[in-house]
Amino acid sequence: MNRDIISSIVYDPLVTIIIPSYNHCNYIDDAINSVIRQTYERWELIVIDDGSTDGSKDLLSKYKKHEKIRIIFNKENKGQGHVLNRALDISNGEFVGFLPSDDWILPNKLRSQIGKFSNSSQRVGVVYGRGARFFEKDGRIEEPSLNMYRGQILEKII
Repeated sequence: MNRDIISSIVYDPLVTIIIPSYNHCNYIDDAINSVIRQTYERWELIVIDDGSTDGSKDLLSKYKKHEKIRIIFNKENKGQGHVLNRALDISNGEFVGFLPSDDWILPNKLRSQIGKFSNSSQRVGVVYGRGARFFEKDGRIEEPSLNMYRGQILEKII
């Protein structure tokens, strides 16, 4: 990671992180806290629980008073497409990121991505990274061997 890019953010747009969740009571706390720990401070978090039946509602309720977090509860499961569209409708960010409720992000993720955007031409519309796989059973972490693309990437990453 290039430290010069991270430290030279030219502007600081609001970033919306969307976490759709369904029955991930055992994981959602880690996902939310990984957003709260971001070194980039201009973010909002929208968590939509899609009718969970596993105790997620009680866990998520503790975040309802956090000034940067909006928690929404669906009474019944409506599906991921509905949840993502609803979250996009109420988001305020110039940029949007999606975080599965059983994943987490590293503390410099947003700062690094906004730094990349700040130092790129206005033609750049997507900044992404590889991520890693965590194996809960043994605590092992592996980086996937995914191709990284530049230029016209839409068809390649879909």
